[in-house]
Amino acid sequence: MSAKTSLGTGAAPRMGRSALVLWTLLRLPLLAAILYAARVELLTFAESWIGLAWPTETAIIIVSTLRERVVLFALCLAVLSVSWVLLAKRIRSPGSSRAIYFTLSLTLFLVVFRTTAGQLVAWDVVAAVCLSALLVFNIVPRAASHLPAGGFGRKDDVFFGCVIGSELLLPGRFLPWLASQIGDQRSVVRLGGRLIPGWLPSVAVASFAAAAFLNASAWAYPFPAAPRGLLELRRTFFADPAVTQFARGDFDKLTLDAEGDTLYATGHGVRRLLAYNVRALDQPPRATPVDTGRAGEFGYDPTVNELYVFHSRRGRLLVLDGTTLRLRRSFPLTGIAPGDKRILSDGSGMLFIFSEADQEVGFAFVVVNGGNGEIVRRLINLGSDALLDPIRNRIYVTDFRRQSQLTVYDTERHEIIRTLATDPRINGLIVDEATNQLLLGSPVNSLINRYDVETLDRLKDLKTIFGVRHLAIDAKRHLLLCVSLATNTVDVIDLDSEQSVARYWVAPWLRKVEVDADAGVAYVSSRYGLFQVRYTERLREER
Repeated sequence: MSAKTSLGTGAAPRMGRSALVLWTLLRLPLLAAILYAARVELLTFAESWIGLAWPTETAIIIVSTLRERVVLFALCLAVLSVSWVLLAKRIRSPGSSRAIYFTLSLTLFLVVFRTTAGQLVAWDVVAAVCLSALLVFNIVPRAASHLPAGGFGRKDDVFFGCVIGSELLLPGRFLPWLASQIGDQRSVVRLGGRLIPGWLPSVAVASFAAAAFLNASAWAYPFPAAPRGLLELRRTFFADPAVTQFARGDFDKLTLDAEGDTLYATGHGVRRLLAYNVRALDQPPRATPVDTGRAGEFGYDPTVNELYVFHSRRGRLLVLDGTTLRLRRSFPLTGIAPGDKRILSDGSGMLFIFSEADQEVGFAFVVVNGGNGEIVRRLINLGSDALLDPIRNRIYVTDFRRQSQLTVYDTERHEIIRTLATDPRINGLIVDEATNQLLLGSPVNSLINRYDVETLDRLKDLKTIFGVRHLAIDAKRHLLLCVSLATNTVDVIDLDSEQSVARYWVAPWLRKVEVDADAGVAYVSSRYGLFQVRYTERLREER
């Protein structure tokens, strides 16, 4: 065999060919390293151009359904592999086998997209057709007789050397080309074919793409949606017996009443604030007679039995009776930055309103007289996640989006008395009165930051789940419950031993958690419903 045939037409000299192979194999790891090194700058760039909502929501949807996607990948891989083996044995005509295989793969992808999403849209069909066509194009056996007669030329070197991702899009041609750069392409391919069938990489790539895409709505900008069908599959085949879903819809804020019998709930998916009887969750909830404007947040003051909701479209603050849910009074409230409004009441008649400030317009913090609507104090920016500490007449405030700091606001003097640096993206605050500690969720670092509640000195962190976003304490057993935005789980931490003692898978996009310590039950809200978690069922020992 001549050198020309062995190396391929127009092949580069040995040194140039080695460099090309190294570049081809290392370019993706190098790109990944560069992206990781520049992650802060890229995040800033993405936030300024497209905002953080779409990348964050898309990433959460993917991370939240990894296990289910692995199952779908394995299913697609098995079906497509068995189908191709059977077709290759029974149908000798390449044209006929590819036409049949295209129809079979198209049907499979459409079924996967339809099942996981609950519906099909035009882009789902387009994606299924393109994926099937690419799969059929790539299924070229790597046997020597199927390699290009003249080997590979410089055009192939340029294409595969420059186009990052070509190895994924065209594995059927990329792998023989790579073999030609290593040595005698026919010998290398024969050896590889004994270990891995030539069609398998193409089938694996197509199966991976199908499990990653699932449906167009999961990638829709600016509001991606988790594949509901996939979530139902998870609840069907991997259900946790300690978790029960008792309501469907997009929920956010939860609060148990003073007696622990009524669970108030609201969210962007419900038009009115709802009240559930926790002793009879199979019964329909009561709803407020007035429309609360799909508010994501509300406030509750058990001392006067009042609920507070800001109706964004009407620009009014609604004051509701905690028992009858009827409107007691309302008044206009203007000049507040757009976004969900967290409302706190200290029992003195003052309401403290914190806006998430989706746009930095207007005031993000307002103090209002809850009796007549008179504005007492306004600040352009303070933070959006707030916790009232009535014992010390303080409000602790953090900001997930813009500021890596903890701000302490005095509710009597109406002024900021302390500001200190924290981990970035703090989400969730609670005071542990048993140890006089302020606990903050650090979702990016998978930690619970602890501070002395009197001195605000930083104490040793606790480890928890990635994406922690809301906290609740079972004071009876001295347990901390953490819900995760990314891992779909509730982590139960023993605050005495500082160890996680149980974890429960609930649903994607968890938001808030409320604890009924006497019953050993937690209520968790999610974008996809309300859930009851019997968190004491798997504790290592009952306290």
